[in-house]
Amino acid sequence: MRQASLATAPIRVLIVDDSKVVRAVIGKILQEAETPIRIVGYAEDGASALRALDVCDPDIVILDLAMPSMDGLTALPLILRKKPHARIVVCSALSSPGAEISVRALSLGATACVPKPMGSKNTKAIAEFKEALTQAVVGLYETGGAPVSEAFTLRPGGLAGFRPRLVAVGSSTGGPNALMTLFRDLGPVPVPVIVTQHMIEMFTTILARQLQQETGIECHEARQDMELQGGRIYIAPGGSHMMLKRAGSRVTIAIDNGPAENFCKPSVDVMLRSTAAVYGAEVMAVILTGMGKDGLRGCEAVTGAGGRVIAQDQESSVVWGMPGSVARAGLASAVMPLPGLARLIRNSVGEGPPSPGER
Repeated sequence: MRQASLATAPIRVLIVDDSKVVRAVIGKILQEAETPIRIVGYAEDGASALRALDVCDPDIVILDLAMPSMDGLTALPLILRKKPHARIVVCSALSSPGAEISVRALSLGATACVPKPMGSKNTKAIAEFKEALTQAVVGLYETGGAPVSEAFTLRPGGLAGFRPRLVAVGSSTGGPNALMTLFRDLGPVPVPVIVTQHMIEMFTTILARQLQQETGIECHEARQDMELQGGRIYIAPGGSHMMLKRAGSRVTIAIDNGPAENFCKPSVDVMLRSTAAVYGAEVMAVILTGMGKDGLRGCEAVTGAGGRVIAQDQESSVVWGMPGSVARAGLASAVMPLPGLARLIRNSVGEGPPSPGER
């Protein structure tokens, strides 16, 4: 993606949707934004989108998923192959089937998802859609571009001899794809893994199911009083914070409906403060790609309690906001791409749990 300033170069957007009306509406919304946006092309399906890429060079692709001829899910990896630096914003219906496909798209490399409003007379939903779509396009462009090397210092002490009893992962923009990659590389481990991914309600249920299908690791959307067990992944539910509580040797999940933190609910900071209070020096926090600084204060709590933090590097992150804030604060013991993070986690926690036949 270009590094030219927004003042001199408008954001180049390709809109892909089978509805001519929807294409026009999205184009009008974006062209009315305060930030200069140029619509460089329209396409009615995945095949025409691929042809359009030959004559336009978009920074952002707005992609519908349910289309005839070639649907968005089929086109998505082909678009990324032709234009690997383009950011793809999925814009699809928020029905149950639509949500399933949208989460799959995020797992395949789409950067963000903005659900279409239900019904043309719901003025509140339409206003929220306009704001979310504009923020997604402008935010991704402002935080995109070729990685620029940023100085940071690793936390002294490293990971030698560190044996965590819990792994806590925070992620946001680009997170579903990063989580799929991380857990495929990691495989089952003997300690519980908890995850806060910034997602709306319904999507986290689907994400948990898809992670289990893709990785073979037992994965749950977290529920009140669910007991943590080694070898399992627990995803914070969309619209609620995930915390932990201890009763003797048992550690269970507490679902909290408190206010958003860092404009996020669920919040990585809320999760990490809770894990530091419950597990103390036996927490490994992992901060993956995402906008903003959610997780920074939580990582301060983790390192303050004697735990460790590792973070995704800038080059492999879609957005180096969350991991970058942690690295620049000197809280990370390691900063590297996803395969390296998986090796660090596996080396720290040891071998995975026995297979069912060996128990």
